[in-house]
Amino acid sequence: MFKIYLSPSTQEKNIGYGKFGAEEERMNILCDKVQQILSQYNQFTIYRNNPNWKLSEVITDSNYYDIDLHLAIHSNANNGKSRGCEVYCNKFDTESHVYANVFYKNLEGLTPTKDRGVKEGYNFYGQSKHMAELYKTLANAVLIEVAFHDNKDDAKWIIENTDLIAENIVDSILEIFEVEKVLENNVEFLDIESHWAKDDINKASSLGLVKGYGHNKFNPNSNLTRAEGTAMIINLYRLLIDK
Repeated sequence: MFKIYLSPSTQEKNIGYGKFGAEEERMNILCDKVQQILSQYNQFTIYRNNPNWKLSEVITDSNYYDIDLHLAIHSNANNGKSRGCEVYCNKFDTESHVYANVFYKNLEGLTPTKDRGVKEGYNFYGQSKHMAELYKTLANAVLIEVAFHDNKDDAKWIIENTDLIAENIVDSILEIFEVEKVLENNVEFLDIESHWAKDDINKASSLGLVKGYGHNKFNPNSNLTRAEGTAMIINLYRLLIDK
């Protein structure tokens, strides 16, 4: 049994562009999706922070348990001038660095723009000034900055692709702990009964190449986003290499 501590941002005063809202609220929405997907797997016990806690309380709570992975999930800000994801470990050449590389590798394939790499939280703010959530947690810790919430395009991308980002994060957790992915096969989509591509959609779904949008809807006539297309290619690649 692997113990995962999900730690979405507690920064309620960080407000994103347009309809993004607060970083705390949006990252909790994302973590809700991550937790929902992870709950399908009996190999994981999931712990989670309280959005009302201070960072010191989050760290104390995580350290109370024998955690295998402490995963902080945030969105970034730089006066609207930057885009892309970046992933932090405490120090390079550690197990948490290995974990961070997995998260970055997978997210880099999903994001719509050039990304910013894997970085150290150690001495990040200056000499002996470390990212506390990475430095003070006893578990192997990783902090993901999904994208920049104060950038118009990044904020829109996060809002529109929350499900895909969550699935991507879970895929990385499964890869790290070598747990086989559960494919949601034989989903009955209610809005494709008379659609010309019904059989192809059902076949792609049974292979785990595509998913719907919740409530058994596929939205067959909607435009494919870049993130959705990338996810399909990644799923196809994984299907082929597993054969």
